[in-house]
Amino acid sequence: MDRDIEIFRITDFALAFNTISEPQIAAAICEDDTNPRIPDVVNEFWIGANVDGKYIGCWRLHQVNMSTWWIHIFILPYARKQGLDLIVSDQVMEWYLHNVPGLNVIMAAIPVIYENVHKHIMAQGAVVIGKLPGSFLKGGEYHDMWVYADTRDNMLNNLEKRIEERKDK
Repeated sequence: MDRDIEIFRITDFALAFNTISEPQIAAAICEDDTNPRIPDVVNEFWIGANVDGKYIGCWRLHQVNMSTWWIHIFILPYARKQGLDLIVSDQVMEWYLHNVPGLNVIMAAIPVIYENVHKHIMAQGAVVIGKLPGSFLKGGEYHDMWVYADTRDNMLNNLEKRIEERKDK
């Protein structure tokens, strides 16, 4: 099914903050007794997406060093239910790969209690490179976090094929 997908750089602090403050997203990303972090839409790459004219969420990329960046994904619940998350995430990754100078590695750390996020990032071709034991406090318990990474070359090699495959879904 063809969809009208618009990928755009977020420069509006309120849009980014409202997205990460959405109750289901905030409940997942925030550790016990914390709130969402204040978005830095100037120094980080916050990318939003509209599908068929409707906003579905945003992606945050922030720099670790000259070649390595951390990614965070904030897809609104209704969009996940419609299966839009993978289709759009690939297009966002394509935007990052063509617009972020020096990007060679993208990494993520995801609490093991979020199986849905694990499945999402694995479907995008990420590779588990390790585990951070007891690094996420949720529900009064410390949980491990999986650490994922993918290189620019690997992402570019697999991205075009996945985009074409998902367009038909």
